[in-house]
Parts: sequence; C-alpha cells; structure tokens
Amino acid sequence: MCGIAGIVQFNNNEINLPENLLSLNNSIKHRGPDDEGYFFAGDEGETITAGGDDTPANIFSSSLGFTPKVWIENIENKYSLGLAHRRLSIIDPTPAGHQPMSYADDLLWIVFNGEIYNYIELRKELVAYGHHFITNTDTEVILAAYREWGKECLHRFNGMWAFVLYDKTKNLLFGSRDRFGVK
Repeated sequence: MCGIAGIVQFNNNEINLPENLLSLNNSIKHRGPDDEGYFFAGDEGETITAGGDDTPANIFSSSLGFTPKVWIENIENKYSLGLAHRRLSIIDPTPAGHQPMSYADDLLWIVFNGEIYNYIELRKELVAYGHHFITNTDTEVILAAYREWGKECLHRFNGMWAFVLYDKTKNLLFGSRDRFGVK
C-alpha cells in the first residue's frame, strides 16, 4: 500500500503549504516507508518537485525529469497546489517508480495508490497509439491513458486504485478511486 495526500488553497499563503503538506504526508508514513515525494504548482504555471528525509539518495541523483532535486524544507510558500506521496515499493522499485510522476513534458502529474491489473495490456495498446514510456510502472500507464482518452480512461482500468492527477494544460485536478472503494 502507498499513501497519497494533497492540499489546494485558493488564497495563496493563507497557510504554509509546504509545511502543512509535509505534516500531512508524515502522518501517513506507515503506508509507505520506502520513499516520499512532493509536487507543487503555482497560479502562474510554475511547478517544482521535492523530496524529504525518507527519499532515497538514488532518487535525488536520478536523471529522470520528475525526480526531486530539492528538499521539502527549502520550498517557498508561494504555491496553490501541493501533492504528496508515500511509497511502498512493489512494481519497479527503482527511481523510475518514484512519485509524484509526470508525463507529456511535465504537463500531467499524478500521485497514485493501488494497482492497475491490466496495465501491461493497456501499455501495449497505448504504444500502438504512439505513446512512449520511460518506466515499467502502472502509474505511467494511467498518465498515458488519461492523455489518450481523458476521463474515459477509467472505463479501461481493471484494478484497485486511488489517484489524483493534475493536468497543467487545463489547470484541472482529476481524481478517481476504484469502483468498489478498495483504495
């Protein structure tokens, strides 16, 4: 199991978003002791990722674009959206499985808990449509599926999940959980 959290504030700087998101994510540490990650977006479209004390060193040194390069304690309080993830490494325990994860030139971001059982089949279908993958995760398949089919991607998923996806182009948060509410 992993854990996801997020905060949206409509009046910037009303609360200390990085500090509160860190506290929220630490409260679910038991759900994902292997890694932690953070994503922040501002009203002007600026984004940044961060790691914390439980982010492994190989995540910080990874060349993947979505892995953090700064510590959560160094994030300025100037963002209106914050997403956090606690990871229990099961599928692709390498830095490629770190979250929050991005896709499509950092236009889509996700925090995800669960498993998409048919992600290998969906991945093959998405490759046929021209999508490219840099990880072996079901998380990246969710992002590509959303890019291809929009919210209709949910009808294609077989599994148990909870996720929040940020679409930077539309300035939209899209969240879903599995049909039975397992996650």
